[in-house]
Amino acid sequence: MIVFLAGLALFAFAGTSAAKVAVVDTTYTSWPNTVYYFFGRNNVPNQVLGPNAPYTDVKIHITAVDRYTLYVNGTQLGTDDKWQTVETYTLTGSFSDLNIAVKVENFGLGNGNGLMVDIEAGPDRFGTSTVKRNARLVTINNKPSMVEYPSRWYYFTGDIETVYKKDWYNFDKTLFDNATKLGFKWVMLGKMGNIHYLPDNHVEIVSGYDGNVDSGTPLNGGLTLRKIDGEDIALKKPAQEERLVDGDLTQGYAYAMDPLNTSRWIDLEKMYRVNKLVIYSGDSNPQNWTTYSVKGFSAEISLDSFRYEEVGIIHDIGVTNKDNGGYNYAEVSFPAEMARYVRYNIKESRLSPPNLGEIMVYGTGYAYDAEYISPWINCGSATAMKNFDKIVWTGDVPNGTSIKLQTQTRYTLSDGGVVTSTWSEDNSAKTFKFASPEPATEFRYKVRLATGNVDLTPTFKSMKVSYSKTDQPLAAAKSSIFPNAVPMGADTSFVYKLDYTLAAGTPSQNIKKIVISVPNFARADSVVLAGTKKSLPFTSYSTNDSLYVTLNDSLTKTPDILRVYLKTSLLKSLHVFQSEIYNSRGNDNAGGVKVWENTDESWSVKTTTVMENMLADVKALPKAFTPNGDGINDFTVVEFTLAKVEAPVKVKIFSTDGTLVRVLFDGKLSARDYRVPNKTGGLKAGTAGDAKKLPGYWDGKNKDGDLVPPGIYFYQVIADTDEGVKVKSGTVAVAY
Repeated sequence: MIVFLAGLALFAFAGTSAAKVAVVDTTYTSWPNTVYYFFGRNNVPNQVLGPNAPYTDVKIHITAVDRYTLYVNGTQLGTDDKWQTVETYTLTGSFSDLNIAVKVENFGLGNGNGLMVDIEAGPDRFGTSTVKRNARLVTINNKPSMVEYPSRWYYFTGDIETVYKKDWYNFDKTLFDNATKLGFKWVMLGKMGNIHYLPDNHVEIVSGYDGNVDSGTPLNGGLTLRKIDGEDIALKKPAQEERLVDGDLTQGYAYAMDPLNTSRWIDLEKMYRVNKLVIYSGDSNPQNWTTYSVKGFSAEISLDSFRYEEVGIIHDIGVTNKDNGGYNYAEVSFPAEMARYVRYNIKESRLSPPNLGEIMVYGTGYAYDAEYISPWINCGSATAMKNFDKIVWTGDVPNGTSIKLQTQTRYTLSDGGVVTSTWSEDNSAKTFKFASPEPATEFRYKVRLATGNVDLTPTFKSMKVSYSKTDQPLAAAKSSIFPNAVPMGADTSFVYKLDYTLAAGTPSQNIKKIVISVPNFARADSVVLAGTKKSLPFTSYSTNDSLYVTLNDSLTKTPDILRVYLKTSLLKSLHVFQSEIYNSRGNDNAGGVKVWENTDESWSVKTTTVMENMLADVKALPKAFTPNGDGINDFTVVEFTLAKVEAPVKVKIFSTDGTLVRVLFDGKLSARDYRVPNKTGGLKAGTAGDAKKLPGYWDGKNKDGDLVPPGIYFYQVIADTDEGVKVKSGTVAVAY
């Protein structure tokens, strides 16, 4: 059985609205997926469907959330989209083998995630199950004999037609033998509402999940971490005997002597709420399981690998465990408890040393992390270039959990080639500016869910994207910077280059403003248009992370190359000079167009040297101020330079007796100058608004919001760097 969480291609369209003529909002509230399940036996002589095969009366009872397509032995039997009902398909003919494939399309509406198949073959019943192997002790020629019959169900995530073959449902021995190599995984427990049907006791609702995301179970849609129920969380985890967790049930660890009181441990690597330990007998021949299985063992768990606690025991395997596999496998179930290490301890021996094929550990709760990647979205037009403005999402993020979003864009060249951006940086804010290059015809997004507590999951409920395709200035644009390597901290001349083509149509387009991401305060010296080789008149302004260049006359010549000559310094090892373009209408409030990188050149700059001082140029400016509200000299700023790394920084104010007056800032800062932009030549004088954005801004008030008495106060800047804690101090005077 295969589960393929492939396309995620359909989106629930919640509506559009125009914030302005050019800006459109589109909201997505469900995340459908397509899943392929796979179950069957190879067409190999003497391998039968079950203990009583061949069968002449086979019935398949099936339902799935939300729509299934059923294939049996390579032939499509039917499809249905009413998950509350169970359909029955009767097979005609004689069957010694039965291969079943199911395509399940989930609409992401909150009805669950799962498939149920109940196979009724004469006196034998079996179907969807998380059991990895099944056998029955039967009498053949008046002798007891172990007969294995199929119970393995698989799922697959990815493009199955590419990985395997187009008619994937017409599988063969190659598929079965290479299931794990092809990326097929064992199914896990699924969930759906009441289907008003009672299957065989060993039949379960099963499911498979792409990237650990559950997109069908949350009420009214949404994305959550999947449940770990039904997953072997010991699979491929560190263990005392690696063969016991490699996923091969037939080859494992063979004892050479009596194993009484011996144990083998597994490190789950994280804390899980575990509730079951399963041991499979080894050997590929079922006739050997009765001889080489363990007779009795206990399950033991620990948080630290030293203090193990016995949580359950099983005796006389094959008798007390006959309903759960008997000699095939044995399980110890116990009340769920937190554990990282799990081991068995053998309590009873058989005459022959046992051969163990696999140890499996099961639990309950949520997976620790998950990742959902949407399909490419063209917002109604596959050809129109768009300026994506912002993303707004809703969801629940309990303490100890997180949701992070990334975006990616692409467009098609005239020769048919496709240009695709890298993924943007993580965004955890529920509203953020679109961060991938533009203009572009399509975008997609990645949602990353995480938790530090297996009992909690975040839920991603909706996402709205704003964009403009009618008033964005560019048909194409790419940028670069030169030079690409400079000394750290040195004031350096750079050339920013913009290779652009203006968009056609109405209204006519132009370039009015360029905003360049700079590593520190910058100064624009000149702007030159390559076509005319003439300098363009402009005004500019800089903060410690952006240089704003506004042309006096809007640029209408197209296509062409624009160069901005500027000076700035790098205080960290790498900076990317990304940029945004605005037309004379401000892109009709659709935000700046974030241009692409010129990959023939580069928009990145690295440093060739390292500054000695990570924390430097610490001072209060002004050194004395009068916070009386008259608008003159009402604040001071504790200025400083942080170099080389991003680091946690605190800025504190103390009285002369050492009492903490106020913590001005406590958080992470990147390497750059933190000062009011009024001291770099040619820059606009800093304002109170500029100062308030800085970590060292102080308005003369204490932590309670009251003005402090006049006098001398100490300031302290503390940076917690990889080279230790750096501290700089000084004094500032308050007068009235």
